[in-house]
This record gives sequence, structure tokens and C-alpha cells, in this order.
Amino acid sequence: MQFIPEQHTDFIFSALGEEIGFLGGIIVVISFFLLIFRLLNVARNAHTKFESLVVIGVATMFLFQVVVNIFMTIGLGPITGIPLPFMSYGRTALLVCFSAVGMCLSVSRRAKLFKKN
Repeated sequence: MQFIPEQHTDFIFSALGEEIGFLGGIIVVISFFLLIFRLLNVARNAHTKFESLVVIGVATMFLFQVVVNIFMTIGLGPITGIPLPFMSYGRTALLVCFSAVGMCLSVSRRAKLFKKN
């Protein structure tokens, strides 16, 4: 566990892969892409264009963070300080991710309310 610097922050995907293996890493990646796919479905069903753009922005934020962090961890990208959403150590990143998901849930709920009427 001492081969990677800052494995609880920037290199959390490598520590995760070490602990849960290849299959666990694949499950984490699939989970992120399912989240992004669901966000794009929420954006498609949004009531207004603004709500749709907000949800697309959140999905893009998550996609960018996941791709850059995993590419950085496996050596395909430059080493940056971009955290893996919901997994990296850091209160601010976690707070922003949960707030973004909360906004998307609000858009989804509002779309369901307008669909009923």
C-alpha cells in the first residue's frame, strides 16, 4: 500500500482496485456510467431547457472527473488533483457532488409533477 503517493486522495482508484480487484474496479466504472446515463435520461425528460442544461452540465462534470481520474491513475493522463466523485477523500468535493445530484433529483421530481398534470 506504500507504492502510490496520496492514494487516499488523488489515486483512490488504484487503492480501490488493489482492495477489491479487477472485477470490483469494473463494477465501480459501470456504476459511474449508469449514473451518467440516468442523469442524461433526467435531462431528456426535464420540464424546461434550463433544467435540461443544468443536468447535462452535472453529467458532464461527473464524466470529466471519472475519465480524468481513472486515466491519471492508470497512467494514460497527466497527474492532476481531480477527485473521483463520491470516493476521494475531501469534504468539499463530496459536498459539491451530493449538491449536484440533489439538483438533478429536484429536476427529476419536477418533471414527474408536470407530467402528471
